[in-house]
Amino acid sequence: MKKARLNELLTAFVTLLYLRAVNFHTVSKGVLYRSAQLNLDRLSRYVETHSIKSIVNLRGPQAGRRWYRREKEFSLSKGIVHADFDLSAIRKIPVQELDRILEFMRNAPKPILIHCYAGADRTGLIAALWRLAEDRDAPLQALNRQLCWMKGHFSTLHIGTNAMVRSFWDYVKHIQGDGPLRGRPLAD
Repeated sequence: MKKARLNELLTAFVTLLYLRAVNFHTVSKGVLYRSAQLNLDRLSRYVETHSIKSIVNLRGPQAGRRWYRREKEFSLSKGIVHADFDLSAIRKIPVQELDRILEFMRNAPKPILIHCYAGADRTGLIAALWRLAEDRDAPLQALNRQLCWMKGHFSTLHIGTNAMVRSFWDYVKHIQGDGPLRGRPLAD
């Protein structure tokens, strides 16, 4: 294995370990936050600190898993809206599903916390689309700020994670074509 590739893999591994511990970021202050799967203590702290009113789980419903039951019970006990969307981190996501998620988020009580397992790929995609569609960021700016290595996204290391980038660009075409935001100019 080439030394550069080995360094890239090592960097990705260390970054993933770090992100699983502390991956929480502001997408749109007071409106949208993103994270990895949080343990109950961290979730409680972020909900309190940022007054989270809705949680969007991008891992899908997993009733048999302890983390899922705890997150649902916590949300119910705090009066937080909890929604599940079952997205793959390695397959392209249809624009209709992305429309459905964004529509839910537009109507959900704010602030919203979105998460997947590592908070990097699926979460990065939805955060980038929010910045594009709602905050009116230019496409490349939204993509580079949300689907980036600083937030755990390494599309060059795993061919599947390119699916998130491809899904993003499919959605950009959708907006510019016949999507729900047709005619709404994208920032330059």
